[in-house]
Amino acid sequence: MNNCERSLDLNTAFLNWKNELIDLGFDFEIACHGAPIETNICSLINKSDRKNVATGFGKGLGLQSQLSACFEALEHLYMPIRNTTFEVSFDIIDGILQTNPLCQ
Repeated sequence: MNNCERSLDLNTAFLNWKNELIDLGFDFEIACHGAPIETNICSLINKSDRKNVATGFGKGLGLQSQLSACFEALEHLYMPIRNTTFEVSFDIIDGILQTNPLCQ
């Protein structure tokens, strides 16, 4: 499998991430915390019941911090150990990684 991490510009990566969430049936909220040093927190929200199903914390500055939070939240969504709402096997994750436009 090709390493697709950090191979896209930030705006394209965010657009791909957002489209993937729409396809999966999730909304999201991004909150900025702290001053003068800020960090971002992204919450993924199930559209059907409005429950928070995963959270990610940003690293970096500005848009990099926002995207870091977004992708970490998506990663946490697929982590079977942390996630009690959705059960996803590693075979399913491997299939997603091989076909997902985020890695194309």
